[in-house]
Amino acid sequence: MLIKVYVDAWEAQNTLQAIEDILSSPELGLAAGSFAAGRVVERTLAGKDVNDSIFTPYAAGTRKFGTPNLYETGEMLGSVGYSPAGSSGADVSCDSEIAKYHQDGTSRMPQRKFIGLSDNDKLDLFDEVFNNPLKEITS
Repeated sequence: MLIKVYVDAWEAQNTLQAIEDILSSPELGLAAGSFAAGRVVERTLAGKDVNDSIFTPYAAGTRKFGTPNLYETGEMLGSVGYSPAGSSGADVSCDSEIAKYHQDGTSRMPQRKFIGLSDNDKLDLFDEVFNNPLKEITS
């Protein structure tokens, strides 16, 4: 007696096609840019640099108090944005005159590097733009 079971690979093929569509979509780079720009602003407002370290405090004698969060007028963090770069990436930038001084530091101001992603940010980015959409497809 022959026992037979039909195995349909259609659902697996559809899932693999959906994954390919995610990976080749120009939306992937835009989603990455949006996440990264948002994370830069969020982390900076929390007073942390790209390595998740607390910013160097303000020097004694300045008119500023508290934890630096680079948000005095809102102009600098309000100019953090992103633009498409290549087929699957984005450039995150800050279009502010003072940003360079914070990013690089000066002889009178400590470096408070805020543009960039930490290793934890990169893991969160991967979850946001790849793992979470993949879970939606496969559930």
